[in-house]
Amino acid sequence: MRDKGIVLKLNKSHLIEYPSFVQDMLCLIERYSSESGYDYTFSRENAYQTLVFSSSSDFIHFLVYIVDGRIVGFCVSHTESGWMEETIANMHMFYMSPEYRDYYSSRLLLRSTIDCLKEQGVKYIFGGSISRINDRVTRGFHLLLERLGFESAGSGYVKEIKC
Repeated sequence: MRDKGIVLKLNKSHLIEYPSFVQDMLCLIERYSSESGYDYTFSRENAYQTLVFSSSSDFIHFLVYIVDGRIVGFCVSHTESGWMEETIANMHMFYMSPEYRDYYSSRLLLRSTIDCLKEQGVKYIFGGSISRINDRVTRGFHLLLERLGFESAGSGYVKEIKC
């Protein structure tokens, strides 16, 4: 049986205290970018700047799944109120390394994200999948969302702007 991992809400002090976390995250983000199926160029510098900014924001929540001291998955969400009295959250990215794409690992990371957002007073969490990793992974993620109480609410679309 595989060693069970832990979930940690990443903050700026983690990036300073554990430099290997930075490298793990940059590798995972690059892997996500290459698997996502979109024709964009990964920028390690931009990814690093986004990671630093995200880890010091009160509105961006960056949870990571760690096994044996290595980050092998992450979920990024942000909270907002905008024109509403209630706070809502949008999950932007959910990624697990292929070797950890099992029900237990994904469920633990997603449940921890839900708990984190609940602590922030979030009323609704919007999430889904617009990656093109593959149909099996997308269906598995949607099934996990449904098992954790999410309801289908339309579909996502993508448009490439040609310059």
